[in-house]
Amino acid sequence: MVAEEGRPVTGIAWIAALETLGELAATSDDEITARRAIVRRLSGIGGPELSKTVESGRDATLETSCIDATTVQIAHLSEEQQEAVLGAFFAGSQVVPGALSEGNSRLIAVFEAFRHRDELNELLADPELLRVALSLLRRIKQTNRQLYTSARVRFDRLDNVDTDAAANRWALAPVISMILALAARLRAHGRLGSLGQLRDAYPGWAELARVVPDLVTGDIVSADAMVLGVFGPDEPETDD
Repeated sequence: MVAEEGRPVTGIAWIAALETLGELAATSDDEITARRAIVRRLSGIGGPELSKTVESGRDATLETSCIDATTVQIAHLSEEQQEAVLGAFFAGSQVVPGALSEGNSRLIAVFEAFRHRDELNELLADPELLRVALSLLRRIKQTNRQLYTSARVRFDRLDNVDTDAAANRWALAPVISMILALAARLRAHGRLGSLGQLRDAYPGWAELARVVPDLVTGDIVSADAMVLGVFGPDEPETDD
């Protein structure tokens, strides 16, 4: 299925984007014409922001598409008040879905966590997934400081939020999602070393993807683009 403007619909756009990023990873920097053609296709699939991310190694939408203290406060209002506040926000800011990597699409995906916070609170009641994510965050820091900074953006926006409180655990879902995505894509491109505790995160990550699929898949694509932006094409395999 393809959207009217020729761009794949969101449900499959992330798969097409990953495939195209894989082509880019397999194309050396010397193949300038080929790389430019792939980047153009990538922009058509995931939007121009994705092309910018793969060129810079930074996802500019992370600064705005996140949960913060204000969002958590809204979650403690009555249901009627929540709908009124969020309705006014989305209407006033004209937030509508766009391409996979566009700020609006990323923000809407993050707000999946708000809509499914009861399920996420239950999922994150077991501290194991967060523990593994924090361990992987340290490995990301050892691998590359720029990617570590990107992995921390959503966590830093939760300053002054008591994420130890049972009712607020859901707010950590976007944080965990991006950490796991970056660790997985670093591993996929041979930049993380051994699997280590990443394998331990798979069951919880799969459940997270079931609850907030657009968030998880969008983060995987973003993470892959950031990794390629930082490290460039994959190193060719050599025979031992």
